[in-house]
Amino acid sequence: MDYSEKYRELVELSHSENSEIKDKADAWLISIGLQGAAELKVSAFLLDLAIRNVKGEITRDEVSQLLNAHYANMPKDETKRSHG
Repeated sequence: MDYSEKYRELVELSHSENSEIKDKADAWLISIGLQGAAELKVSAFLLDLAIRNVKGEITRDEVSQLLNAHYANMPKDETKRSHG
C-alpha cells in the first residue's frame, strides 16, 4: 500500500461511526496537517503506525517506541526530513 492509499484509509477511519476511532483518526490527521503546513510530509511508515493505532492494534507508546527504533540509526537531519 502506498502513501496515498494509507492516507485515504486514515481519512476513511475519521468518518467512522465509532467515536473513539473517529477521534483518534482526526487527531492523527490534524497532526499530519500541521506537518504539511510546515511544508513537511510524514512518511508512509508513520501513516501505517497511525492507522494501526487508530484501529487499536498498537498504543501511542508503542508508536513512539517503533518510531524511535526505526529512526535510531538515521542521521538527525535526515530523520527530520523523513517524518518532521
